[in-house]
Amino acid sequence: MRYSHTILVLASLFLMGHFVAVQDVDHYDPDAQRKVFKTTVAWRVGRVELIIDGVNSNLLGMDKGPSGVSEWELSVRDTPVHEEGRLVSVQRDYEDVFLRTWQSDILGDLDTEASELYGGMERERVSFERTGDGEDWLIVLPKTSPLEADGLLGLQPRVDFSSFAPPEGAEEDYAWDIPIRAMEELLFPVGHPATLLAPKGWAKIAEVDVPVSGAIDSATGKIRATWLGLKQDERISEVDLKIDVTVVLKPESAMAAAGQVYLDDKKYETWDDSLQATDIQSELRANLVGKGTLTWNHELAAFEALDLELAFTSSLELDLAWGEKEIRAQAEVTGDLSLSFER
Repeated sequence: MRYSHTILVLASLFLMGHFVAVQDVDHYDPDAQRKVFKTTVAWRVGRVELIIDGVNSNLLGMDKGPSGVSEWELSVRDTPVHEEGRLVSVQRDYEDVFLRTWQSDILGDLDTEASELYGGMERERVSFERTGDGEDWLIVLPKTSPLEADGLLGLQPRVDFSSFAPPEGAEEDYAWDIPIRAMEELLFPVGHPATLLAPKGWAKIAEVDVPVSGAIDSATGKIRATWLGLKQDERISEVDLKIDVTVVLKPESAMAAAGQVYLDDKKYETWDDSLQATDIQSELRANLVGKGTLTWNHELAAFEALDLELAFTSSLELDLAWGEKEIRAQAEVTGDLSLSFER
């Protein structure tokens, strides 16, 4: 089952996701804005096939595939700086980067023991400084930081869902289409998962580096937003979201995250060189359909909450050379994806 386990890890890293108590550290800015993102995924594998040198094998060997639940939590504290109403820098402290996942046993019951994983960005500080008039950002680290800026290019400076903000002057029941690239903000609001898990170096699986940009390779479909008007004494209003989108994950994203992670004891681990494959080609595609609500706070002039429920159907295609063998793996995973945000 080594191959099938690898496939499940790769697939769940895309649509994945325990709650941990906040433990402040001395360097947190007491005036910083705390933001918490949670992702919960209930998934079930419908098919796993392995084709080695043309010979097809069904790795499930049963009518019902394995299932599980994954919870992914990210919390950060931001100290933004604005000039003339424009965001020019953000100092960010990463509180929690935490993944917990349960998987079913051979009888289909969820294991009570969860696998837990802490990301390497926990308790680290990063500053983002805007350069010029565009959207380019410079990453600045404290002098004592163990990190390297070149390995953090997958992090996002803005975590405010700004792409979903209603047009100025929008009236109640006004509807508009959100640019499809905004799915990156919904699924990966803080940045590339491989960077959050393993920031001290770029993973090498078949000589593939951790990507330096977003995790999504392409997205098609539609995101429809509707402005629901003012509530609670004109302090709060809501944006209703309806989503029907197909996204393709960059192959390097899951490969890098699976190959290099920090475990609970913070020891740095990578896959053994003898297990490395070569000439890897892969595609992870998922269709997501559902709806949710973004809550806009007029006093903050920013979104203060997100509640989004999506159903997904995903497929993984993986081709690689392992020694002298040509291997193709295919898997299908379905389930439900819940996303939430609060500040």
